[in-house]
Amino acid sequence: MVLLEEKFLKMREILKNIKKFKPFDWILIGLTFILVLIFTFVFFRNSIYKVVTIEVTQESTYAWEVWDASGSKMWFSDLFHKGMKERDGLGNVKAELLDTFSYEKTPARITVYLTTKLRVVYNRASNTYTYKGTPVLIGSKIKVNFDNLLVEGLITDIEGVSDKREKRLITVEAQIREENSTYLETSGTKAYIADAIKVGEEIKDNNGNTIIKIIDKKVEPAQRVVVTSDGRAMLRVDPVRKDIYLTLEINALKIGERYFLLNDIPIVIDYSLPINTPHLSLFPVVTKFISIQR
Repeated sequence: MVLLEEKFLKMREILKNIKKFKPFDWILIGLTFILVLIFTFVFFRNSIYKVVTIEVTQESTYAWEVWDASGSKMWFSDLFHKGMKERDGLGNVKAELLDTFSYEKTPARITVYLTTKLRVVYNRASNTYTYKGTPVLIGSKIKVNFDNLLVEGLITDIEGVSDKREKRLITVEAQIREENSTYLETSGTKAYIADAIKVGEEIKDNNGNTIIKIIDKKVEPAQRVVVTSDGRAMLRVDPVRKDIYLTLEINALKIGERYFLLNDIPIVIDYSLPINTPHLSLFPVVTKFISIQR
């Protein structure tokens, strides 16, 4: 009985104190309650991990004659390494870099793909997963901070989403052309470039996988258009410049009815392909398809 009386007295005292609360006190209590709910919602929501592939977008985009110089700068791509993480305010891992894949598009620009594990939250309203409020969908843009390194990229693949790309081994013939205002009458190139190209040389990605292999090289004297004194146009052999034809074996991807080098470089007639070695950078133009193998 004594305990019940004590509890009753305490309850009466609490009720008296509550009655003394002013409107401002109730506002503070309400704000505190809302902040607790927000904190719980942000930091203690149910989340899962999804593995996505992010294409790192370029710092700037500009056009350089016939070749699009998109991609990241070489020094920027070298900053990525496996195990890089982004953490939240409580130290929990929000994103982790699992692997990198890159290839050179030009001597100064490189395309980088990051295989990344993201801690995502399911959004019932939109039936999607989000990362820091951004929908995790193929084609959506995303920002990740890996150890003070800001990454802005495009999601190109999500674990569990059907990948309809098919691998193909394609053999093509490509011609090295040098068309400029100085030599309008010929598309031949310099002889020392022909000497620098080695049959059997392989162009590889950062993981050592062969992308392109030079399996044959044909070098011929270039043809020059000569206009005679009476106005007739005639073909003559250029004594200095060379026509160079390469037979290339390409590990390609079939997407729909087209073929691509890696993910974004179409393999079509009269389109350039990047061949970048430590000492040489060329953009031969595809002139014909020789074979397509599964």
